[in-house]
Amino acid sequence: MYNWSTDHVDPQDRFDYWREVRAKGLFGVTAELEPERRGNFFGEFSLRKFDNAGLIELRASPYRVERRVGDITDARSDSLCIYQQLGGGGWFSGTRLDEFSVRDGMFATSYSDLPYRTAPLSDDGFHLRVLKIPVADIPWPHTGLDSLVPKPVHDQTELRPLLESCFQDIVEGSDEAEPAGTAPLVHALAH
Repeated sequence: MYNWSTDHVDPQDRFDYWREVRAKGLFGVTAELEPERRGNFFGEFSLRKFDNAGLIELRASPYRVERRVGDITDARSDSLCIYQQLGGGGWFSGTRLDEFSVRDGMFATSYSDLPYRTAPLSDDGFHLRVLKIPVADIPWPHTGLDSLVPKPVHDQTELRPLLESCFQDIVEGSDEAEPAGTAPLVHALAH
């Protein structure tokens, strides 16, 4: 597992460093924050790899995120993303999607290489998990997955316990489990 935090960066440089390492390097997005708010910025994330899939847990001060056409060109991912909102909530918008919000405990999905904008709903900032599964690793016909704009999982009531259970099993077992042991959970989440 890889962990990173802004705690090791001078406060005046934290957001700039986060924008380059986390935003561009990890997600291929553009991050923005007003200069007067950058001195209080904090952020941390962990990355666990399961074969080609990755589970990212992120916690950070509020800022705005955008995945633009140029970001996609520079950092293609060709992945299914499954989001688990762990705290607060997030607002999403984009060229091909209606605005929506996800609240604490909700799930959302998207294809990685479509434009979107997002921001936290409160001053608590971001706290979420994202499971990125390369499309090539999804074991069923995935025609049309590249048009999956960000959207909440529609049936939160029935699917939420199953999704929570799969995410929890991945998180709790990831330090000891062999990648092959987590493959069924990753595939279940993809389905």
